[in-house]
Amino acid sequence: MNDVKRAVNNATNAPPSKWIEYLARLGYAAKGLVYIIIGFLAIKTGMGTGTQVEDSGGALETLVNEPFGKSMLIIAGIGLMGYAFWRLIQAVKDPEHEGTSTKGIMKRAGYAISAFLHGGLALQAFRLTAGGSDKSGDTSAQDWTARLMAQPFGRYLIIAVGVGIMIWAVREFIAAYHARFMKKIEQPDVNPKTLDIIRTIGRVGYAARGLVSLIIGFFLMTAGFKSDSSKAKGLSGALESLLQQPYGPWLLALVGLGLLAYGVFQLVNARYRIIRPAA
Repeated sequence: MNDVKRAVNNATNAPPSKWIEYLARLGYAAKGLVYIIIGFLAIKTGMGTGTQVEDSGGALETLVNEPFGKSMLIIAGIGLMGYAFWRLIQAVKDPEHEGTSTKGIMKRAGYAISAFLHGGLALQAFRLTAGGSDKSGDTSAQDWTARLMAQPFGRYLIIAVGVGIMIWAVREFIAAYHARFMKKIEQPDVNPKTLDIIRTIGRVGYAARGLVSLIIGFFLMTAGFKSDSSKAKGLSGALESLLQQPYGPWLLALVGLGLLAYGVFQLVNARYRIIRPAA
């Protein structure tokens, strides 16, 4: 009992930077939960025991009818908002010293985009707790593609975004190959065999996310080249496209397993990642 009281007091009296760390870790856990659901549903569909694949918003919506679903959504929403806040701090304050080189600016810009996307996902979670619903990822992607395409040089902007996503996907493949993500894991508390397992899970997860991102970027490029916003697809559309390929169900199940692995790796981040907001 004394240990519990001490933990509560430590949390209550924690400085602001420590609260940012708590929110960031909860955010990684919430992000992990979302990807685990996406991967699990993709595996079920690929194996013929499920009927559909989902994107991040759809994954959250599946929680609504689960026991304690709304409570879980509230926690997930808080976590995702915390993750968005952490990404914003990474972009603006640069606690990980990415710097102002071209590479550093690009990484920090990526953090800012991630903050925006996960903040939107957090708002979806809160809307779902109030009984609302959201558009599918494909519909949302097609909507903003159509709006952007209506602007001067819009189709070229869409092509540029598609190319950017595909370049980012290649970066995910490189990260998977070199396992660079391990540099940010607090390693002294983890034994070497566990680190090897974490490294393998991370590699599988990053490779799967890279493949899905590559498909999303390709569809965006196609939408731009054909001036047809209906060609744009989000995460769920990218996964569904795998079913149309030779051995599609098996391919979807394997990618689903990879996305599930990515979710598990986010849970590892929630526990072990180096997070120093005041650095």
